[in-house]
Amino acid sequence: MKLEIKGLSKKYGDFQALKALNVEFTEGIYGILGPNGAGKSTFMNLLTDNLKRTAGEICLDGKEILSLGKEYRAKLGYMPQQQGFYEQFSAMEFLRYIGKLKGLKGRKLNGQIEELLTKVNLYEIRHSPMSSLSGGMRQRVLLAQALLGKPEIVIMDEPTAGLDPKERINIRNIVAEISKDKIVFIATHVVSDIECIASKVLLLKKGELIRMESPAGLIASVRGKAGEIPCTKEELQKLQEKYVTGNTIQRQEGLFFRIVGDDLPPEANVIWNNLTLEDVYMYYLEQS
Repeated sequence: MKLEIKGLSKKYGDFQALKALNVEFTEGIYGILGPNGAGKSTFMNLLTDNLKRTAGEICLDGKEILSLGKEYRAKLGYMPQQQGFYEQFSAMEFLRYIGKLKGLKGRKLNGQIEELLTKVNLYEIRHSPMSSLSGGMRQRVLLAQALLGKPEIVIMDEPTAGLDPKERINIRNIVAEISKDKIVFIATHVVSDIECIASKVLLLKKGELIRMESPAGLIASVRGKAGEIPCTKEELQKLQEKYVTGNTIQRQEGLFFRIVGDDLPPEANVIWNNLTLEDVYMYYLEQS
């Protein structure tokens, strides 16, 4: 399976939300990182054909998705950041409702629902009303509905927004498990959601794809470009004012202010190891 993006662009009036994107995807997990306004949501809405493109092509195995129509949409699974629920529905009833909208029915639908509820660890509370479920459980229901119909392309918009660390790990582990033989897109601000599971990471900034590489490759690209300054709480505020792009790290030995850039200040100790995608994000996406 191959998804090709050729010269894909989207303008809202004079604002260029996405600029001539050219990229190719095969099976794997693709993390999409970028600040607000980078073009992440625009890109996903173009992939789902919920938005009319200004220019360009999207081809699945050589065929334009606009000509594929329903055949293409049947291959898609979409997990929105948030979704309104019928609160009186149970998790099972909600999935049955979504499944019928997707054209599934009978034993095939019921079998998939039971399989997915087990996979997302919700089978035991399958009859509980949605109103009684925690935020993490509701997100897992949304993930399950995205997987109904066994889609080949799964698109996830901020799947762990507002969740505690335990639930973020749950979602991440499930995504890693279900990704075999699929193209999975995860748009997120939470770098830890993708750093361990993504095949490649796309860095979007002001509508442009500025880099696409494996997490390891991206991390290697910022070696020597991150540094730390040990500081007290009193010194921290001044450092934050002086260096707009920075991250505060609390270690056993005290506070450290972490900065990135091509020209690190003399007082910063250059970090050669233990670099992360957070450093990549700050270097490529937060610097002006």
